[in-house]
Amino acid sequence: MQGEQDLNHASTGLSRRRLVKTAGNAAWAAPVIVAASAAPAYASSGSAAVLQAPAPSVSLLGNAITIRSRYQNIGTGPADSMSVTVTVTASTGSITASEPVMENDAFAFASQSGNATTRVYTFVKVAPQIAVGDNATLAFTYAHIAAPGTSQRAANVSLAPVVPPPSSAQATSGNYTSNEQPANTAEAAVLVSPYLATFRTTPTTMDLACNWRNLGTGTSPSMDVVVTLTAGVGTLTMDPIAMSNAAFELVERVQSSGNQMVLTFRRVAPPIPVEGNSTLDFTFGFTQAAGVRTIEANVVPSVPAPHSATASYRSLPG
Repeated sequence: MQGEQDLNHASTGLSRRRLVKTAGNAAWAAPVIVAASAAPAYASSGSAAVLQAPAPSVSLLGNAITIRSRYQNIGTGPADSMSVTVTVTASTGSITASEPVMENDAFAFASQSGNATTRVYTFVKVAPQIAVGDNATLAFTYAHIAAPGTSQRAANVSLAPVVPPPSSAQATSGNYTSNEQPANTAEAAVLVSPYLATFRTTPTTMDLACNWRNLGTGTSPSMDVVVTLTAGVGTLTMDPIAMSNAAFELVERVQSSGNQMVLTFRRVAPPIPVEGNSTLDFTFGFTQAAGVRTIEANVVPSVPAPHSATASYRSLPG
């Protein structure tokens, strides 16, 4: 799903670039500072994999910290049985024991250990392994709670990949700091959605599901979600729009043309507790053209301040 998270992809509705920019501006009063270690050059030799990685990128939204590290195979052989150990050492604030949320399926979470100051996560590469010239991104989100009485978080992130000899993989590290200024002193829910998924597609319908997990320190009191669907090939229809569970209800739907509609949903189930999750799952009418259909989905949640929720985007081939 990595390739589908295109920040520059525009649509006739809300663009992904705009969604990310808006979410970041709403959550942070001061810019995030990331300092990364230098990336040494590697030369390939023999038939071994050589995995080179630039400095990891860090995205921060409330208590949710997302780490992304891309591994490029510049060697002459495929990578085999790769694992990555990630050590997060907090200098301000504390790391929760919640299981990290994976952003894509390139890697799988294996284990974690440590305490609120130093947390160690282990991830393993999911088959297939990284072929020569290819790359794969480890991307996951965890919760870093601000220090009591402050709005500050700071940590070092160290990534140590392991592959069997004679292959090699580059270790990297980075630091992040944040001076978030919350709107009030209420404990905040941080609702993180790592992906969109579709199920039960037929020639005339498509099902879209989006799951939010609460990585914050408080419950989410309310939640609205606006979904903009834009068809590239095929025709969208208002009916059927059927809810697959009772967590949300459809409160408004607007269709400007046969290729775009905007749906607004409201969460009706109890508030999402800390470490709990909630799934919006619904079916809509979508008739394919000559056996083909494509669609873009922009999902924009809103919760009252100081709570926060991440937006999601996906381009779905027919």
